[in-house]
Amino acid sequence: MTPLRPLFFARRPRISAPAVRLAPVPRRAVSTAELRSRLRDRAFWRAVAANWKPALKIAAVVNVSVLALQAAVHGALQCVEETTRPTPPTWSFAARYFLRRARMANAWNPLAERKSDDETLRMYDRALAHSAGAGTAGDGWAAAMLRKERGRALEEMRRWDAAESEYRAALDVDADAPRLKVEAATRLARIQEWRGDDVAALETLERAVCFAGGPALPPPGDARNSPALLNAVAEMAVFLARRGEIARALELATAVLARRKAAAAADVGDPKRYTEAIGDPCRVAVSEATVGELLFAIGKRDEGLRWTEDAFHKAWELVDYRLACKECAGIAASNLVQMGRILEEEALRAEDGGKKGWWRRGERSGRVQLREAQRIRQEYDIRRMEVDAVRAVKDSDVAKRA
Repeated sequence: MTPLRPLFFARRPRISAPAVRLAPVPRRAVSTAELRSRLRDRAFWRAVAANWKPALKIAAVVNVSVLALQAAVHGALQCVEETTRPTPPTWSFAARYFLRRARMANAWNPLAERKSDDETLRMYDRALAHSAGAGTAGDGWAAAMLRKERGRALEEMRRWDAAESEYRAALDVDADAPRLKVEAATRLARIQEWRGDDVAALETLERAVCFAGGPALPPPGDARNSPALLNAVAEMAVFLARRGEIARALELATAVLARRKAAAAADVGDPKRYTEAIGDPCRVAVSEATVGELLFAIGKRDEGLRWTEDAFHKAWELVDYRLACKECAGIAASNLVQMGRILEEEALRAEDGGKKGWWRRGERSGRVQLREAQRIRQEYDIRRMEVDAVRAVKDSDVAKRA
């Protein structure tokens, strides 16, 4: 059988080499003057465009498509950011645009790395410049808000000196913005406390209370009890508790709770939605948790446990709907676990020493006290894990939607 490969090569046509070898065409040197004249000639460029016209069309279509896609992605990201964190509608377009750019991790590609810290600060500066140039009556409010946000961004960058300067600038702005100034003063006081300057931190918190309409609190049910005022007083109570002034802190925290409960009797709308009202269920739960922790610290164990448990159950009812309530429920559960651990240690010491514990004024035995303390610790340890599980599920859902 004849193999295929020799047969295939045998049938290929044979091309004979040319008898005469062609000489290459000599290349003529082009002078600079001639080259310049050609470049100035429109006919030359028309010929080049005619030769490369298909390739130029393809390149133009590709580049325009890429730019249009990038502009569409940028616009979509801007819309998402505006929906998530709205900017003031009275500001100019440029001020709102640069504020959104400052807040976003990457305004052009959500999958790319975050923008640099310097670019973030530059966007805040441009937003501040455009808002200040608007010439409206709200320029002071805009400056206070941008200074506060810029200070928070500097905190995240761990530039503490610059953040402190921004918060001071927000407090010195001549504007009627109590909520913004209270938030800026709170952040400034925490930086000062972290640096060990408790006196300056206390003075800053006192300024915050004055900005919100203090220093005296109006009676419960009074319309002058604004969210900013109660938040400032509550922050001062927490600060005093950290310094060891439990009695004064408890007095302030109780006053805040009484005003929140008085306002909670009124209709605050849908409890599943967060509101700025001082009687909001989540705000009441936070105040109850603070009071419970302070009562427990001064030795009133039963009252402290009761207030903290009430705070947990109030927040637990809204865990599925509010991020703030998830945080409050987690803190209350952690406090109860710690309280149960302390009670367990006290019951063990009382049992070892042959003394009666604190529980029910000695009516129960040390073993019953120990079991009750262990029940509190174990039960709320499980509830705390449930809160963490809900938080993880909700955060993953938010990440998927984003």
